[in-house]
Amino acid sequence: MRTKRRRIVALLGGAATLLIPFLRIGGDSAFRFDIPTMRLLFFGSVLWIDQFHLVLLLVLFLLLLAVGTTAIFGRIWCGWLCPQTVIAEVARWIASALPGGARKAGASVVLVPLSALVSLSLLWFFVPPAETFRNLFRSPVLLGFFLAQWAVVYGMVGWIGTRFCATACPYGMLQNVMASAPLGAKAWLLGGAAAAALAFLFAVWAQPSVAFAVQWEGIGAGGGGNLYRYSVRNGRAEPVRMRLSVDRPARILGDPGIAVAPKSRAFGSVAVTSDGETRGEVRFTAEGNGFRFVRKAAYP
Repeated sequence: MRTKRRRIVALLGGAATLLIPFLRIGGDSAFRFDIPTMRLLFFGSVLWIDQFHLVLLLVLFLLLLAVGTTAIFGRIWCGWLCPQTVIAEVARWIASALPGGARKAGASVVLVPLSALVSLSLLWFFVPPAETFRNLFRSPVLLGFFLAQWAVVYGMVGWIGTRFCATACPYGMLQNVMASAPLGAKAWLLGGAAAAALAFLFAVWAQPSVAFAVQWEGIGAGGGGNLYRYSVRNGRAEPVRMRLSVDRPARILGDPGIAVAPKSRAFGSVAVTSDGETRGEVRFTAEGNGFRFVRKAAYP
């Protein structure tokens, strides 16, 4: 019965890992790190690379959760949730349909396509599944990562196996320490994990869907006013159009319009000149799609 329950948990975990990359929210992946744009898509929200300090809260949550569950439930990770255990369990379950003498060899054979599927699923958390299938044999980089991961997964599960758990796995060593932790410490660990998770979710989902920033960049060539660099971050599922303006007597030279695609960022520069005294600073206003931002920047 215990083995049956463990296999059910393994199958559910494997199914979730395979299906999450296909889940879409607002027309984009629910959870994926997009390397070309350096952004993390997190269930409808977007975290850019310059916001990755928030991920530290997620890492803290996972660390405290792992330590807390180990202190309370023992080796639940190793026996039920570890990817290496799950992959091996699924391979043995499939091979159990074979005659008794062929099951061990059958499990090794089953591991070949199973490891390939795991390698593909890892790629899907960085490259959308449709794009992966379309470009797998066209992109040497994508194919190289796929083959390397395939070999590593097969080697870890089919060749190294539990020897890694007994000799090198840091989590296995941690379990020996946490097994004798006092009850109060266990409660604090789980409480800390819950607090870190709530803080991370609040920080991600409470951030504004659209943000605007501007800063002085330098003097334009030939005395063409001051140059300012702006950025607009759009976390919405629809495009945003904004128009820049500055308080008089300053005025913008060139096109003041800004267009930002859904869940993306836009960068640009504008030149600002003045027909009078600006008192060392200029005030920018960015308006559009129901948003209005006012920012100040230096005017040397």
